[in-house]
Amino acid sequence: MSRIPIAAWRDLPEATRGYVVAVVTVIAAAMAITLLREYLDHSIFILFAAPIALSAWYGGRSPAFVAMLLGVIAVDLVFFDRVFLIFPSDPRDVVAMGVFILVGLVIVHLSDLLRTARDDAERYAHQLEDQAMELELQTAELAQQTQEAKTLSEELEEAHESLKKSTSAQLAEAQALASLGSWDWNVATNKVTWSDEMFRLYGLEPGSIEIDYEKYQSLVHPDDRPIGNEIVSSSLRSGEPFAYDHRVLGSDGDERVFHARGRVIMDGNGKPVRMFGTGQDVTERRRAETAIRNAAESAAKQETLESAARHLNRVLSQAPVLIAVLTGPDHRFEMINEKGVSMIGVSDLAGRTVREALPTVWEQGFGALLDKVYATGVPFVGSEVFAGLAGKGEGGYFNFVFQPLSDGAEVYSVLVVATDVSDVVGARVAAEQSQREALAASRAKSDFLARMSHELRTPLSAIMGYGELLS
Repeated sequence: MSRIPIAAWRDLPEATRGYVVAVVTVIAAAMAITLLREYLDHSIFILFAAPIALSAWYGGRSPAFVAMLLGVIAVDLVFFDRVFLIFPSDPRDVVAMGVFILVGLVIVHLSDLLRTARDDAERYAHQLEDQAMELELQTAELAQQTQEAKTLSEELEEAHESLKKSTSAQLAEAQALASLGSWDWNVATNKVTWSDEMFRLYGLEPGSIEIDYEKYQSLVHPDDRPIGNEIVSSSLRSGEPFAYDHRVLGSDGDERVFHARGRVIMDGNGKPVRMFGTGQDVTERRRAETAIRNAAESAAKQETLESAARHLNRVLSQAPVLIAVLTGPDHRFEMINEKGVSMIGVSDLAGRTVREALPTVWEQGFGALLDKVYATGVPFVGSEVFAGLAGKGEGGYFNFVFQPLSDGAEVYSVLVVATDVSDVVGARVAAEQSQREALAASRAKSDFLARMSHELRTPLSAIMGYGELLS
């Protein structure tokens, strides 16, 4: 067997190697017994234990059984005296043969167990090698993912900052155009955050002072503070949004009128945690409305109807809001001031019905509202209602009043007063959209970092487990 090249020996099937070992080792044992026979007596079987063990180790059970059978045959035919050509004549030899067979079976079983344990150990070693290689690959992949996550996080942070700067600039421009400022009140800490335009509306330099609720109240006209406190407190209790007018005294003593709007955010227990909203300088609008009322009252006091009409016409024609009188059940334009013609974008309205002159407006439901006001005598007030106008592109948002005019018995006309608040609505929508975008960007960043943290922890746990196993 030593003359067989090692590579060729390893290429032989396992069973073949076992049978070769069985034959060669039995022959060697027989030769040794021949030389040592006079010393072994009935213990000649002892040398055949080695062929059985070697055959089982190299080839498994079948070669081991062959080695045991060859050993029995060799001893029986060569060294024992026999009867009937097979069975030993000496009872002691029969016993020795039986003991040999039993011991041989034990050796086969034990060798088979050792061989199985060896194969399992080799297989387990290969698995550990494969797992070690896989761990190295996972470690390299994890390092790459970590670097990619870091890069993505930096890019996301840059995009978030860019979005904040862009939306802040757009919001500031929109607020300046509409004389509209925004505010945010942390109820728990009593800290109020104002936009730059909010500071300017109150005659202050942006960021010049710290604002809390008490400081804000000190800037409100003393006569309007109680009603303001009551409205805010009611909103905090109910969670409902609010809107109201209040006066502000400027540093120069000028009295301005602000329109405040706000909304409350509650936690899971229904407790208010935050309030945000807007403040707008509506002084000019309120002055125009007051001028119209005063003009109407002054016209009623004129000595003659003619002078009252002339005075009222001058006031109405120069008023900065749309004023029109619609006569009869078909709502025919009796008069409309210059501001109204400019807002609607249609000329030659006098004597025409609303349905004829402004079919788009009529079909949007305003015709039904006019019919209802004329029939019931109950005025209708609309706040920030969208209207598509033929001469105004896509239209705009308006505050308006349909006021029935009666002679005491029946309604004969409808007075229409409207102001264009498209800039105000646009600014508020822009402010709310900017807040939502900033909140969404912040949540996206938090979700991304949480997801990446989970993905990074999962392979790390596997690596630590494999490391403990290898150690």
